[in-house]
Amino acid sequence: MKSKNLVFLLALLLIAALSVSSCAPAAPPPEEEEEAAPAAPEEEVFNWKMVTSGTRGSILHHQHDYIAEQLKEASGGRLNVEMFAAGELFPVTETLQSCASGVVQMAATYAGYYGGIDPAFTSGSTLPGPLPDYDEVSIKVEKVRPVLEELYSREGVVVAGMISQPPECYLSNVPITKVEDFKGVKTRNGGLQANLMEKLGCTVIFLSSPEIYSAFQLGTIDAGELTGFAGDWDMSLQEVVKYIIEPTPHVQCGWSEIIVDQDAWDSLPADLQDLIEVVCWAASGHAYTYSRMADMEARQKFIDYGVEVLTLEDGEWEKIEAAAFELWDEWAAQYPDNELVQREIETSQEVARMFGHLK
Repeated sequence: MKSKNLVFLLALLLIAALSVSSCAPAAPPPEEEEEAAPAAPEEEVFNWKMVTSGTRGSILHHQHDYIAEQLKEASGGRLNVEMFAAGELFPVTETLQSCASGVVQMAATYAGYYGGIDPAFTSGSTLPGPLPDYDEVSIKVEKVRPVLEELYSREGVVVAGMISQPPECYLSNVPITKVEDFKGVKTRNGGLQANLMEKLGCTVIFLSSPEIYSAFQLGTIDAGELTGFAGDWDMSLQEVVKYIIEPTPHVQCGWSEIIVDQDAWDSLPADLQDLIEVVCWAASGHAYTYSRMADMEARQKFIDYGVEVLTLEDGEWEKIEAAAFELWDEWAAQYPDNELVQREIETSQEVARMFGHLK
């Protein structure tokens, strides 16, 4: 009997213990460790190469080196551009292809070099014609830029900016004061300017900028152009020429294009793309103002060195201007199915009329 009572008592105790256990609050689950927020990624740094159309130390090199300096400073070091001068990496005439293929990511160039790719490059370069001021050049740059953007984009590059240039100078070793004096002259020119000089009776020889000094020295050319007086002085052309011909017969104010490899452009965040365009816009005003002042000083240096200024006789410039306007019409007629050529010529005619050069 006692044993039964003991068993019964133990059973009651077991039931009571289970009841208490079932009423007790459940143990809280183990706390999960809170995930740390991901660290903000460091801003990517882009290291680019850029080539200029000017020789090292020249004013053209300075104009474009200014762009590289401003990009590094304004980007806080996120976009570093190493500058190379004309001919240091490849021939000047291969600039477009080299940029499009990524040999360099950025370049300052001149559309007139690429007429063999598309004649629209020739008519998209600085056209011969009127004696414009800076306002006229700036308006023409803005009007022709959309055409050049489309043209360059077909070759795989972006036009990031266009740099307005002050008047160029024309140097010679033969005296020229009237149109007939151009007959038989061997001249260095490019773009549609070369076609104008041929129309005036010259033999045109294309040379890249590093070749011009020796060409004058050896008599390969009798006359020619590169840039303004400061750029020509930097290349020591005062040592190998006798005359400055004024007004400049082939062209007056002009521009150069700043191009970027499309793949390199696409790799940039939007703020750096915007920065490049802003810096190029600012560089255009800087280039014109800085170069204009330097050209005026350098022109006097040429004269002091012994280079003689020859002025075209009365009525001769008007003959050159008329020949340039004829050339525009002839060029348009030669490429009736090339829409970009037509738009470029129409743009030049529009601006010439706007400023009263063309009726």
